[in-house]
Amino acid sequence: MRAAACAALACASCSWILVPSVPEPPPAAMRGDECTANVAPAIIDTLAALPGVALMVIGLSEMYDGGGPLEDAVAVTFVAVGAVPAAAFGLSAYHGYVHTSRCERLRARGPLPAAAPPPAAPPPAAPPSSPAPAAPPSSPAPAAPPPGSTSGR
Repeated sequence: MRAAACAALACASCSWILVPSVPEPPPAAMRGDECTANVAPAIIDTLAALPGVALMVIGLSEMYDGGGPLEDAVAVTFVAVGAVPAAAFGLSAYHGYVHTSRCERLRARGPLPAAAPPPAAPPPAAPPSSPAPAAPPSSPAPAAPPPGSTSGR
């Protein structure tokens, strides 16, 4: 029993320590690997809260049995002593369940789409090519003889 109590105290509020908070709604840049979906810390907190809840139930049942003032004082003590661990571990368990659930939804959303690669630079312009060699000048076409002249007859 003592070992179990020491283990519970060593892991007091495991969820607040081990389960990172996930905002609601999660930021678009948040990835599913930045949180935990492991509910084990929340389950441990739930189990650690049970003895406190049991003390509260025993104290409340003794209060309503109609015992004397001494029994009522013991009952109030049971309720007060049980309320502290029940509240601390219960709130930690709540934190664990809420944030692991949010992490599950974040992981179900899938990986973020890959960022589009930057546009590729246009290929460098082709260097200007040397102009094609010009055709050799051709001799001009013979001009027509002026009217009224006789040509080689």
